[in-house]
Amino acid sequence: MVARAVKRNVSLGYLNLRTAPGQDEAVVVRIPAGATAMVGGCVRPNDGVSRYSFCRVEYRGMKGWASSNGFE
Repeated sequence: MVARAVKRNVSLGYLNLRTAPGQDEAVVVRIPAGATAMVGGCVRPNDGVSRYSFCRVEYRGMKGWASSNGFE
């Protein structure tokens, strides 16, 4: 995993950390714009909606998935 910052201009000022890869999955926590998280391997979601890959993310001890488009 590699430390990466959430984009400062991310939509609504935060990036959703989800339980699984895809926009339809439950939100674990909202990571604020500019915050740093540990980002690992990425996969294409099977939700039929997302245009970007989702990556494994760890933020303040919480683990989940977030859109690759949300990181600088």
